Amino acid sequence: MVAACAAAVVLVPGAWADVSGVSVNVNGGLSGTAGDFTATWNWTFTPSLGKDLGGGDTITLTYPAAITPATGPVILGVGFIGFGCGFPPATGVAVAQSLTITLAAGCSLAGTTAGTVSVTGVTPALGVYPSAGFTVGTSQESTAVGAAGGAVTISAAPTTPTGVTFSGQSLKASVLTRWTAGFTASGSGALAAGSTVTATFPSGFTLPASPTVTLGGSFGGVCTGQAATGDNTAHTVTVTLSGSCVLANGAAGTIAIPGIVNAG
Repeated sequence: MVAACAAAVVLVPGAWADVSGVSVNVNGGLSGTAGDFTATWNWTFTPSLGKDLGGGDTITLTYPAAITPATGPVILGVGFIGFGCGFPPATGVAVAQSLTITLAAGCSLAGTTAGTVSVTGVTPALGVYPSAGFTVGTSQESTAVGAAGGAVTISAAPTTPTGVTFSGQSLKASVLTRWTAGFTASGSGALAAGSTVTATFPSGFTLPASPTVTLGGSFGGVCTGQAATGDNTAHTVTVTLSGSCVLANGAAGTIAIPGIVNAG
């Protein structure tokens, strides 16, 4: 008689899993200002089942190129428990695009529990950054995972232009016409994807809701099809740059806006 021998198979929950639920925001939203190192970048992620984090474990947050990480301050928020999570406040080690945070003794984050890490001191550059470019990895996981959700848009800090001009194709009352606004960007007011230009008209003008604007002067790149929105309550037309459309520091640009009805 031949006896059958069955091998025992032990399944370890989460042994091959990675973090999940990764997201990132800037001050609670998906937009920020270039060079603003005071903004708070909030990261959320969930370790997999069986991959609890504790003292000595690390969390690595990786930013896309052109965003410079910082060592902190770092706040370990929702999900993290233990006296060691906040006293003293956590810091990290920044190398290239990554910030690595080592949990102190007494601080933990259980597997399948969402944790939030908030970081200040980050220096972002102008641009639109797809969410997948922000990744989270831990010393308990095999692979870093990219964030889900919308892209993060970093715009230029608001500046005051000079040499502002407005000229109408027709100056007759109540006539439908095109107006062209001209301006010169300040020495630090370069515009790129995500930047906005707002032209304000006097009360009495009727502005189109979605005008097809033409950008001229020293605007460079592909500037056709830029999104524009008219607001007849605020009396403004706001153009949001996208793609490769840019205006350099100190350069003069024009915005031609059709479909405006002059005041009566």
